[in-house]
Amino acid sequence: MNPTLADPSPGAALIHALAGADRDAARGLLAPDLVFRALLPPLVVELDDRERVLDLLAGWFPPGGVEELEEVGSGTVLDRHRVSYRVRWHDAAGDRFVFEQQAYYDVGDAGITWMHLLCTGHRSLPENGER
Repeated sequence: MNPTLADPSPGAALIHALAGADRDAARGLLAPDLVFRALLPPLVVELDDRERVLDLLAGWFPPGGVEELEEVGSGTVLDRHRVSYRVRWHDAAGDRFVFEQQAYYDVGDAGITWMHLLCTGHRSLPENGER
């Protein structure tokens, strides 16, 4: 999977843990009382429990199905952090997809305490692999 984890930010570490199916590492980056909101085609998700958030996030990174973590970028706007990423994956039938997400988050002593996320939705890749 590319790129490598050269970015030590909590958001980038979370994405790499999820893409690598390391649920324990991902859990360790999320505060137990995490406040999470997401705009996902076709719905809005609001969760306030680390395990439920982890279930949702991990569901987007199927074990053995992630082909490539194409991009991971991060930054800050004063005290608010940002992580963006694009993932290529395939399902059990071999159909290939890509999705991109952008998340803004806050970090406290217990890990990521607040996160708002926006997703493109899973987009089917054409046979020629264009994106």
